[in-house]
Amino acid sequence: MQASQDVLICQTELIFSDQRSVFKLNIGLGFFLRNVETCELRYYYASNNSKLFGEPLLITNISTLGHFTEVNLAQDLLEPARLQRPNSKWVVETITNVTYFMYKIPDHPIGCITIDLPDFVKNNKSIVTLQRNRQTGKCYQDNLCLFKCLALFRGSSPKSLEKEAEKMCRFYSQGMDPKIFAGVRMKELNPLEELFKVNVVVYELSKQDNDGDGVVEGDCCESTNTVARLVRCSLQRFTDTMYENFSGNH
Repeated sequence: MQASQDVLICQTELIFSDQRSVFKLNIGLGFFLRNVETCELRYYYASNNSKLFGEPLLITNISTLGHFTEVNLAQDLLEPARLQRPNSKWVVETITNVTYFMYKIPDHPIGCITIDLPDFVKNNKSIVTLQRNRQTGKCYQDNLCLFKCLALFRGSSPKSLEKEAEKMCRFYSQGMDPKIFAGVRMKELNPLEELFKVNVVVYELSKQDNDGDGVVEGDCCESTNTVARLVRCSLQRFTDTMYENFSGNH
């Protein structure tokens, strides 16, 4: 089944590259069982009983995708089919098709969990990624990236954003401990704009070939351009406008 596993991994990566939000994923198999005595064949379509995982698995960024492909897809793919055998006289003849069950989560909180940003984002001199603490070099472990953006926008140094971001978080959440704050959802940006009197425009960078044929993978292809896709525009009319780049859940 190595070849089939390679195909599943490739297709899963293609699905991931085409998404613009966090999502959950499960995989169902269609297959034939064969009776070893009569050679009778029975087809089983991809259903809840033949899914690889008991529950859909959450994929938020390239790291969770890697765990999905390297760990979850490394299991015995024939086992779900074997479990459907009426008795021991039946064997798995072949896996015929695969169905992907994807559940989008478009309003997942914007957080700052350790996320592997693409090189074309990290190397963009126009973007402050706020992925790591400038003094310690360690990745942030909180969900205050939007407040760090706001602190930076209001003049705080990139090397000392935490104190001001925590202050803004408490103000926004009415005293919640920043350590347990889950992040700001897209639909919550309207009241946040009102509270801080700032327009928030969200966009997303991606790589596109020069012919405009779509998003491509990789960061070193000479025939690609970085393009910005508008994710959210602001309907407010405040004097100040903050532009935020959105990548995965960061």
